[in-house]
Parts: sequence; C-alpha cells; structure tokens
Amino acid sequence: MQFLLLYIISPILFLIPGSIANIGAYFSRKLFPKWNTPLDFGIKYRGIRIFGGHKTFRGLLVGSFSSMITYILLQNIGILTSLLVIPEEMNVWLFGFMLGISALLGDAIKSFFKRRIGIKPGRSWFPLDQIDWIIGVLVFSFFVTEISLLFAASCLITGLLLHLIGRFIGYLVGLHKEPI
Repeated sequence: MQFLLLYIISPILFLIPGSIANIGAYFSRKLFPKWNTPLDFGIKYRGIRIFGGHKTFRGLLVGSFSSMITYILLQNIGILTSLLVIPEEMNVWLFGFMLGISALLGDAIKSFFKRRIGIKPGRSWFPLDQIDWIIGVLVFSFFVTEISLLFAASCLITGLLLHLIGRFIGYLVGLHKEPI
C-alpha cells in the first residue's frame, strides 16, 4: 500500500496542476479565439518557426491560471500538503501559476526541437510529446523544493502511462487524430 501511495498516487496528485495547464491551454482557443499571439511572434530560426503557431500567449496564460486554481484547490482540501513542501517565502498562488508555466514551457521547448527535425504540428513525437510538460514541472520543482530522483522517475513513468491512456481515450472520442 505504501508503494502505491508513494510511487503512483503521489506522482498523479503532484502532476495534476501541470496536466490541467495543458488542458487549459488546449481549450483556451475556444474561450478567447481572437487572442492568438504566438509565443515566437512568428519569428523564424533557420527558416522554421521557433515554436510554431500553436504555442500562444493565450494558451500560456489560460493554462497557467488553470494550474494555479487547481493547485490552490488541491492545497485547500489538503491533498498536496504532504506531497510537496514549497519554501515559506513562496506564495502558493505563485507556485501554482509557475507549475503551469513550467509545464507549458516544457512543451514549447520540445516543440522547438520537434520543428527542427521536421515533425509537423499535431504529429506525435513519442515519448517526448507525452512527457515534455512533466520534465518542465520537475525542472522548476527541483529549483524550489526537494524532490528525490526516485519520485521524479515515478512522475515520468506514471505521467507517461496516464498520458497514453488519456490520449487513447481522446482518440476514441474524436479529440485526437492519432492514438499516441
């Protein structure tokens, strides 16, 4: 039971705000269709867009606010309190917001490399498409709190499995063109 709690349930709970950031960014285009300024402002590097048109300030802000609200809700009901100790000087609102930003910047950085090797937007780049946001959250968290390498590995494995399950369900209901 302790293994289940430490290495499966805890990583899931820890990753919920970053996951919600991705979902918020995805649905932001429906909420604010006209506010679609790309993160790269359309600038190209070696003839290719830096991040592509799918990475927008709208998505970054909506996703980060979604993460912040989710983190605060989870903190207030006591779910995250035992999982993650943030520095006393850091505001929990800021921490939740930064979890969202770090998840979405992890995705944007992966998109930079994805464009460089010629993978089109929307096409899968396994397993980086599935764990880019997790890596972003973990890198940020390593700088502000104590996370063991075993917990980080658990987050990557559990997050990857959950992402694959969620993506496949999205494929079955028509949200995604590809199952992975």
